[in-house]
Amino acid sequence: MLHSKKRKKKTSNKLLQATSRRPRLRSSVRVQEAMEQTVEEKRPYTHFKVCPECKSSIEYWSTSGMSECFPHFYCERCSNVIWRSSDRDIVCSSELSQGLAESLAKELPQCKCGGSFKSGANPKCPSCKHEFKHSNSIVQRLTDPCVILLQGAIFTSEN
Repeated sequence: MLHSKKRKKKTSNKLLQATSRRPRLRSSVRVQEAMEQTVEEKRPYTHFKVCPECKSSIEYWSTSGMSECFPHFYCERCSNVIWRSSDRDIVCSSELSQGLAESLAKELPQCKCGGSFKSGANPKCPSCKHEFKHSNSIVQRLTDPCVILLQGAIFTSEN
């Protein structure tokens, strides 16, 4: 009997939280919940890759193909990556185009390193800055759910 009371209380708290959320507005003054993650926080689910240029070993983590982390954008200078659920909503209700990718990227905040998140940017080796090219076009990347987070980079997600 004691367990069922606790379970009911948790459920009612979740219901309260779900119903008290504000709808997201597409403007520069909206309030968003940002979460930052690093490779270190993803252990033991990380892997290692060798840079083809400098041969250094790079620890990385990637989302599964079943995630809904699209579209995501990498910084043009570093390997930081950002994903916003509001952008996913726009992509799901729009015709995919390079113009759409560029317009979404223009509205992103500046990266912590001082660079900009761009629609065609890719992750880079933390040692030599070799860029790991993506095999898909910018338009195809709008619906690519696989985020690759390299060691030293930050994955910022906004819900």
